[in-house]
Amino acid sequence: MKTPIHSIPVVLVLTLAACGQPGIRTGEEIPPQAEVSGAPADKVAIIRQRAQFTAEGDFERWRALHTNGCRRFSPELAEPLTSAQDMVTAIGHLKHAFPDYRLDLVRAVGNDTLVVAEFITQGTFKHALQTGSGMRVPPTGRSFRQRAIFVLQFSGNLISEVREYWDQQELNQ
Repeated sequence: MKTPIHSIPVVLVLTLAACGQPGIRTGEEIPPQAEVSGAPADKVAIIRQRAQFTAEGDFERWRALHTNGCRRFSPELAEPLTSAQDMVTAIGHLKHAFPDYRLDLVRAVGNDTLVVAEFITQGTFKHALQTGSGMRVPPTGRSFRQRAIFVLQFSGNLISEVREYWDQQELNQ
């Protein structure tokens, strides 16, 4: 029996809450322009729009980039999200808790149906996070910065699946 998951589970939130000192850790700089190797320009443009709409909190336009049955797999999810609406709910909770959350595209490679994109993600835990189980996690004021890889599958010009990967140890440093 599937239980809908509408936000980041408590494990990731508590990990983020325990992250280092306030302020973004130093590390590699975000390149001024992403390196794109063989990924079709139209798919890269969709990925850039997704990142832009995430940063802006424009969830209506963000949602329009995905198929209705889009699936999202991510390390913090016990089960994949199985609809664009569940994904919008999850990103809405994330943006509320981390209002400055953003993804900066570093590089992308792929073809018409599958693109692998590397991002630097970052944000500051400023407001309580509502989890899918109904728990509210209080903000810490701490920031994080982390590399992430997204594997995006396309159906035409819509994203039909997202698989996210990142190093959990990087958040724990």
